[in-house]
Amino acid sequence: MVRKAKNLRNALVIGIMRGMRRNLGRGLQGFANMIGFYGGVEIIKYAKDQGESFQSIEDVIEFFKQNDFAQTMEIDHKNDVIDITVETCEICPKKVGGYKFEGTACPFPGFLVGSIREALDEEFRTAAQLTPGETCLITLYKY
Repeated sequence: MVRKAKNLRNALVIGIMRGMRRNLGRGLQGFANMIGFYGGVEIIKYAKDQGESFQSIEDVIEFFKQNDFAQTMEIDHKNDVIDITVETCEICPKKVGGYKFEGTACPFPGFLVGSIREALDEEFRTAAQLTPGETCLITLYKY
């Protein structure tokens, strides 16, 4: 059963990732991370302009959940390493959009790194184990 985007924002993200995949081919995840980073920065700038405040990484995660990027996101702190488990993602071009291609095209790792930097002025790099349609693990490493 193919799911469909929940709202315009989700459809836009899915379309951008699908378009990148079509035009850039394989090896897309690095580009998706970069685009996601700048998208995360702009999302948080917009949210702050609307009166949102962020005091913790948990606040950032909750913001993404409240805005239908994913229904379930769990966070696990381990010193300077943070694991974020994403289930029921709403922006996956494979799971939600129903598009079939090799590899991944997920902006979520970049969204998280960019949004945390903008919200909390904390620098992270990311490594992700993305399994579209299932559970994805995004690990953030503090600089």
